[in-house]
Amino acid sequence: MATLPIELYQEILEHVDRRRDLCSLIRVAQTLRAPAQARLYRAIEVRRHDHTDAFCRAILQATHLGALVLSLTISSDEQWRLGDLWQFQSAMPQVWYNIARALRKMPRLEVLRIKSGPHANENSWVLKECPFLLKEFQCDFTFGNELITFLRTQPRISSMSWIDPDKQRGRSERAIDQSAFLAEGDLPVLRRLVTNSTTFAVAVVPGRPITTLRVLSEAIGENLGPSIGASTGPLHCLDIVFPFHQQEATQRFLSDLVRQAPHLRTLGAIKLRRTNVRQIFDALGALRDLRTLVLWDRVDQQTLVSLEAACPSLEAIVCLFQDGMHGHFVRIPMNPIREPQLVRGRGSSPLEGPITEHVS
Repeated sequence: MATLPIELYQEILEHVDRRRDLCSLIRVAQTLRAPAQARLYRAIEVRRHDHTDAFCRAILQATHLGALVLSLTISSDEQWRLGDLWQFQSAMPQVWYNIARALRKMPRLEVLRIKSGPHANENSWVLKECPFLLKEFQCDFTFGNELITFLRTQPRISSMSWIDPDKQRGRSERAIDQSAFLAEGDLPVLRRLVTNSTTFAVAVVPGRPITTLRVLSEAIGENLGPSIGASTGPLHCLDIVFPFHQQEATQRFLSDLVRQAPHLRTLGAIKLRRTNVRQIFDALGALRDLRTLVLWDRVDQQTLVSLEAACPSLEAIVCLFQDGMHGHFVRIPMNPIREPQLVRGRGSSPLEGPITEHVS
């Protein structure tokens, strides 16, 4: 076995899924040590602060391991008792310090996801002096100069998600000065943007080749439409929270989409029961390339027939199968109308995950 080419070892290790097994191979098989380490450290996901700290310390103690990390996800899913929370908060400055030091040892990192949950995350300073050029970046750092400076050094990011921590905690949306944000030429290949901040989307989209935009906010805003029109995309997928209580704003926004994003293929999520259905259908019918429509409604046969007549380009509708925020979501093939297919399970909503990416 020791005479096998390294490529064969790598192929074998691709079928080893359990991290515990990879660790065992590293300890007992000298021949497999290097390829097993590469497989083990290629994609790291840690969801507890003590695990995060342990991982960072391992990178700092064996710096060659940092060069193996291509994808890193750091998030906090922990639930805390009051005493544990105090201990956690007192330990976090050292954890973030170790994260910063470890990131500087990862020159080949391509995917970085850092989320602290509902707590304010003022730690964008950890991105200083990082040697990598990312392709995907997700964070909930508080918006500020350190985050802006980092983004300006990342010309390869094609997918980005920024969640405004203030809005996540129910506060007002943070104001963003577009003139002090990104300069022309920054993020030149950004194609996918996800955010809960309309103002962030308005600041980022113009002049960039955005093809997929998800805005997890009910505030459409009068500037969002023109910003979409200023994308060099063209925009193919738009997933936003249409404000159900603002019928006129929704109808006006959809009408503007015909001009701002004429090549749109996927659109959601719309609630038909609180809108002027005829005007909505007219606007949708004008989107000649529309293939997938996400509805936050149950849909009866008459509505399906009307949509089919109004939108001959439609290939599928994704909609609620039962009333309420939580229910089943089904994909209904269109033109011709066929049997629905379950695409989401109970307990999810169209705003919690990228339904549009599954069906577009």
